[in-house]
Amino acid sequence: MPFARSDDTGTGRHAMSSPPLATTSGTRPITVRTLLGDNTVPVLASLAAYLSRKTGFDLRFDDADGARSSDDTVIWRHDLVWACGLLAKRTLEIARRARSGPTATDTAEGAQAAIGEIVAAPVFPEETAACYHSVIVARPDGPVRTSADVAVGRVVINEIASWSGCHALLAHLSAGGHEIGFDTVLVSGAHRRSAEVVAAGGADAAAIDSTIWRYLVHTEPTLTARLAVVERTADWPAPPFLLSTTLDEDVRERLLAELLAVREGDVAGLERVEACSGRRYREMLARAEMQTRLTRAMLGRMV
Repeated sequence: MPFARSDDTGTGRHAMSSPPLATTSGTRPITVRTLLGDNTVPVLASLAAYLSRKTGFDLRFDDADGARSSDDTVIWRHDLVWACGLLAKRTLEIARRARSGPTATDTAEGAQAAIGEIVAAPVFPEETAACYHSVIVARPDGPVRTSADVAVGRVVINEIASWSGCHALLAHLSAGGHEIGFDTVLVSGAHRRSAEVVAAGGADAAAIDSTIWRYLVHTEPTLTARLAVVERTADWPAPPFLLSTTLDEDVRERLLAELLAVREGDVAGLERVEACSGRRYREMLARAEMQTRLTRAMLGRMV
């Protein structure tokens, strides 16, 4: 699993200067970025180094500011991006709609449209396919014993736009037939922080990305010992890799071929990488849009 630090996507938006777009390996470095938790940093840095060795291209992992921005436009500022499936699919859908609009060429979304696409997804250790899930955690001595308790309790989410920390929880509770009426909703800004809030008694439950939970179990056992896994959500498509379509075709094809050739032992934290497209994330986006009423209700209960 992708182990390192454990903070997840923040809620803030970070101003970043856009690098010039890559066309071939000889013009400028091919930039690589994660928009996921800090636990993915060493995985993607290692993957960038691996792809550089295999292709001879100059791939450079960009994590200078350490920001995990949820700003959709960040996806378009790098050549190889690892992002939340919901964020990626939603951003691509915004671009598609902008292209079809009457003033698409005059909008920022239209200018960014169709310069990247979902091409692959990772298979994590302990998984047999390119998927992941969330674990719902609570204090062993707290009021939450089942998902029914979660549905009316005090919850903490990492951010409202997150699949693993918010929408996966809503989908899980809805699938269980529970009427969702949270007492209060806290926003922590990070999965690890959500775990800390629950452990300290500031909330009753949280949904934690399974890869980050595994990391915490290994690296912060004193924290996870104060928590218990109540339930787990269904499996959902793993966070995808997006590749810029502005790269020269031969460069892009070579990068994608080597990315899909990754196997166990090549890159720490990855079992392999599977080909996929944005179609795989349609259900995530559809679910999130169906849950708009719930997320609006959550906004009203945020403290």
